[in-house]
Amino acid sequence: MKEYFEIIKTKKMAYTAIISGSIILYWALANNNINNFKVILPIVTTTVFSISFIFVELIENAYKKLPTINKKLFTEIPKMNAKQETIPPLIPQSSTVLFSERFSLAFPGVRGVKWYSGSEAIRRLEILLKHPLTFSIGESTTDPIWWWRGGNLQISDFKRISKDVVLLNTLELKIKRIAAIKGSDYYRSFVYVESTPMKRSGASEIKEKQISEQLEDQGFAREDYAIVRKKPFPIEHYEDGATEINGKLVDITNIAERRSRFLTPYNLVIAPHKSPINNTNFDDQLRKLLDSMLSNKASIEDLKKAVESQPKLPHHII
Repeated sequence: MKEYFEIIKTKKMAYTAIISGSIILYWALANNNINNFKVILPIVTTTVFSISFIFVELIENAYKKLPTINKKLFTEIPKMNAKQETIPPLIPQSSTVLFSERFSLAFPGVRGVKWYSGSEAIRRLEILLKHPLTFSIGESTTDPIWWWRGGNLQISDFKRISKDVVLLNTLELKIKRIAAIKGSDYYRSFVYVESTPMKRSGASEIKEKQISEQLEDQGFAREDYAIVRKKPFPIEHYEDGATEINGKLVDITNIAERRSRFLTPYNLVIAPHKSPINNTNFDDQLRKLLDSMLSNKASIEDLKKAVESQPKLPHHII
């Protein structure tokens, strides 16, 4: 019987055998040859195997159409014992030393004050603020480079987002120029950054009166808003974690980005955490100096002199 099965190798052959067998069986019945064993056995056997062949084919085709396991699910989910990306340690254990090394790489040969503008300024900032910006100290983490503007905040992220605009944490800055200031001591070096006004995002209506009030109150005007799928949305939607897109309410908690852009000229300074600038008694003087620089009533030399006059921070501050 094996020889009858081996001749059925394709679906076409199986269908031909079934049709042919059916015709011959019909003929045998019609002519009373059903008792002819030598004629009937091969025909019945071949027909049965042909039907079996087609049945197996149908089963295999159905199996192939079953959903397959997405192997990416296993590659995208980290293994419990897999080695995770680690935060590099701060070596040496001082923000001023790290900043001094970055400063030398970004502004080689600078002694005193040197200005940079446009794309060249951004290129230098990309070196100064290259990743990593977060380091480990024991079991905790630290951001050794900070920015100041009458207050202070660590810098955890920096990148260029267009030809002349950078993103410093959540601040959008359209860079006009920067000044690299080499201090009398390595821990007194810092960078002055100045940006030009940006257009309103369109996320919400901002009246000229609001801009004037901000200028009078803090020396600059800022717009806070959110970005969802590359489109601007009011900051209130970010705070609520939801918005309306194409008539549907959408949870944006994990997809929205907070942004702030400046609608008037703006400036700030970048320095190590242990810089003498990091002094609450200096905050108000620094803010007034920066405001005066925007209106050309103070110079970079005035700022440098003020920083040089601040005391060195205690050793326990990193």
